[in-house]
Amino acid sequence: MSTCKERSEVDDAYKWDLSLLYLTRDEFEADFDGVKAKLPTIKQFQGKLGDPSGEPLARLFALMNELLRQTDKLSVYAGSMLDQDTRDDAARELKDRVSSLRVALGAELSWVAPEVLAIADDALARIKDAEVMKPYKRQLEMILHDKPHTLGPAEEHVLALANDALRCAEQTFGALNNADMKFPTVKGADGASDVELTHASYGVLLRAPDRSVRRGAFEALYDTYDKVKNTLVALIDGVVRAHVFRARARRYNSALEAALDADCVPVGVYTSLVGAMHESLGAFYRYVQLRRQRLGVDGPLDMYDHHVPIVPDYNPSVPYGEAQEWVREAVRPLGAEYGDLLEQALAPGARWIDVYETRGKRSGAYSSGCYDSAPYVLLNYAGTLNDAFTLAHELGHSMHRQLSKKQPYQYSQYRIFVAEIASTVNECLLAQCLMRKARAAGDRAMQVHLLNQMCDDFRTTAFRQTMFAEFEMLIHDRVWKGEALTLKALCDMYYDLNATYFGPDVVADRRIALEWARIPHFYYNFYVYKYATSLCVAYHVAERIGQGDQDMVRRYIDFLSAGCSRDPLDLIRDHLGIDLTKTDYIRTAVGRFAQNVDDLAALLRSGKPLPGSWKLASGEVEYRDGFPVAEMIDEQGNRQRRYVMFGGYGHFEQAIRDMPLFDRIGGNVVQFEIG
Repeated sequence: MSTCKERSEVDDAYKWDLSLLYLTRDEFEADFDGVKAKLPTIKQFQGKLGDPSGEPLARLFALMNELLRQTDKLSVYAGSMLDQDTRDDAARELKDRVSSLRVALGAELSWVAPEVLAIADDALARIKDAEVMKPYKRQLEMILHDKPHTLGPAEEHVLALANDALRCAEQTFGALNNADMKFPTVKGADGASDVELTHASYGVLLRAPDRSVRRGAFEALYDTYDKVKNTLVALIDGVVRAHVFRARARRYNSALEAALDADCVPVGVYTSLVGAMHESLGAFYRYVQLRRQRLGVDGPLDMYDHHVPIVPDYNPSVPYGEAQEWVREAVRPLGAEYGDLLEQALAPGARWIDVYETRGKRSGAYSSGCYDSAPYVLLNYAGTLNDAFTLAHELGHSMHRQLSKKQPYQYSQYRIFVAEIASTVNECLLAQCLMRKARAAGDRAMQVHLLNQMCDDFRTTAFRQTMFAEFEMLIHDRVWKGEALTLKALCDMYYDLNATYFGPDVVADRRIALEWARIPHFYYNFYVYKYATSLCVAYHVAERIGQGDQDMVRRYIDFLSAGCSRDPLDLIRDHLGIDLTKTDYIRTAVGRFAQNVDDLAALLRSGKPLPGSWKLASGEVEYRDGFPVAEMIDEQGNRQRRYVMFGGYGHFEQAIRDMPLFDRIGGNVVQFEIG
């Protein structure tokens, strides 16, 4: 029987080295005590921030940034110690202490925003223009941005003190889901041996060709969650009520508006994503139908049928070393600077990456770090192709973190809204790299598998995460209106959404209604929509980079290096040329997905490898499911009606400058005059 190893059984080369942060516990305690000792010094600036010279405010910002920077380092260490073994009580104590220290720091700083906002306009104007305030200009602008939602000093102090208590539901879910949840033994992927069901092995088992294996894992997992369903209802209710409380206390119109305002993102970006995906479900339904046909399922699909490759006899094992080489090759188009940073992460002995699943380790994968640490990566690598893509994804986050260090500390903390673009571009570049290899080798099976993977990635990242986003919106609206989040209400809402998004070729086991109970992102306060928007942006960026557009490479590296020096939507628009207040970028990405579905279907029918690049054969364009389709011609002269991908520019002069590029890569310029 296959079992999960203890951490001590794994070679140190595959475990991260947290001694790069603190060599000894004494070093940690010294930094902890140092921050704690400086907290009272913050009050020396109270009542002085209106000084027109800007000197007191600049000195306060310098002290604040110093303390936040030190606390970040403490947090990364304590959090990583706990995540490598969530059963470790000593690590949990460290993390709780650092969390309490953050709350204390927030409480000591709680008077700052109210005092800044009370400064007279003439004095504030002089402060903003003061030479000493230049390094902190954007920090001041962000305080002014929050003015409509900033309370008085006493109220801000109370809210800061409440932060620890308001995180209890999230922390309890993490302990239950990662440490205390015990799953049974189930049939392994070979249908004969027994394996221990874990978060990581569940993903592997859902890819098993034997449907009875998939069904067994699915039923065992959800039957385990069913045993604690009432506890899980209380936890999700607790976290939603915490979000609603904060939003109401700060005078927002909804919990959604409050969450998005932290990134300066209007609610319309969120709701238009949901609307655009609903309009595009026809393209997804066609993929589900193709999946049902290829799997040969008698009747509709179930929810455990969406992860297995639709060519079940091709299931490549990808050793960790090979995945590293793939990622190196995939990101080579990003240039020497990016490549050198990646080598630092992958170098033997660097030990930035915690590779394999071990007992008690946090499930899933993430990149974590701070201004003064390596950008650590947590994986639960199981040797699948999907794990290779996860490595590329998390290293995208880590390289973003490293490049953002070009900014001073206060502007290096990039917003989560842009973070997923960096990770998803890496996944897209890896897909391009592997497809080139498969085409060069005439490897039809690999091409089919990659197209299947790309279609599945869009399913999970765009359609499914948007479904999650809609569920989050519904449950928060329900609590905002004073309605209860009961087990029946949660499960009915989730099951109905699932039916809408997956369409008529799926009739799901009722157990899927409890899926909300195992999704940690529902505790992150409207996080998941960023996966969907980022994927759609990343499709555009990666396609341009893959076509050899060096201008996009330069702009993309500048984007990754910008940190939080500007608002997220401004960074995306000005560096990457995409306006997220419109839905064109979503429709273009869905069009690419639809083309991948068509390519996959054609390849499965013909048995021949796919050709290379396509050009427009005529200017006649029709629309299929709302997306442009035209006759295209490939390098061998083959003609086919395919989806047409259009890239937009802010000004026609830019398109004129890019015409040589279009000619080289097979693009076409279309100008629309509006107004």
